[in-house]
Amino acid sequence: MRVKIKLIGIGLGNPKHITTEAIEALRLCDLIIIGDKKETKSELANLKREITLAQIDSEKTEISSFSFPERKVIEPFYKDAVLDWHSDIANLWVDLILPFVKKNFNKETIIGIPVWGDPSLYDSTLRIGEKVRNKIENSSLQMIPGISSPHVLTSSFGIPFNKIGEPVIITTGRKLREDGWPKGVSTIFVMLDGDCSFASLAEQNLYIWWGAYLGLDRETLLEGKLEDIKNNIIELRQKLRKKFGWIMDIYKIQQIIDKEI
Repeated sequence: MRVKIKLIGIGLGNPKHITTEAIEALRLCDLIIIGDKKETKSELANLKREITLAQIDSEKTEISSFSFPERKVIEPFYKDAVLDWHSDIANLWVDLILPFVKKNFNKETIIGIPVWGDPSLYDSTLRIGEKVRNKIENSSLQMIPGISSPHVLTSSFGIPFNKIGEPVIITTGRKLREDGWPKGVSTIFVMLDGDCSFASLAEQNLYIWWGAYLGLDRETLLEGKLEDIKNNIIELRQKLRKKFGWIMDIYKIQQIIDKEI
């Protein structure tokens, strides 16, 4: 009895962004697991469910849900807290997968985990999947790529991902706050920034492209010199979060040299 676990990138919520490979993977699944983080983010889970249901045969595929456990913030080290959180989630997956496998007793069972964006980019699912694979005998792990938020951001603004021949760093709000502007690059993408860390940057001549709800009907974009619009972004972000109860955003910042962007 084999168990195949597929981590399936489904884009950012726009059904048009889901790839043919992802659709084929979803249709092969016997069980699909969808997590919901908080009551205020139930719309996200519902959207993920809608995208998934649109692609599968509901008579063949079962969908199970679970609530994400809270990440313990009392631990002194951020990474330790995250790893413990991953273990808690992995145990929840195992508790859903094993009874399903025993009940159906197929020679091969395919488990699907829909993932926002791409499973490899600032997402915990791959690491959680590895823990699950180690807990379940005769199991394997496969990753299906998805369209990621940095690419949708550049597409929405109609801008290149990088300057000609120059590197780009993709980082987090936490790292930007702790370390400041990364050395050796003129372009950064910042994800997972609930604290608007761009406002703490001391560098001059920075240009920002900020986007929220990328690919959805409510997509919101704002761009300009950072010093001119940073307060506008903070205010707008607060209004959007209050209105919808959740927000997914990302931004690109680039140093302006010789008035070129």
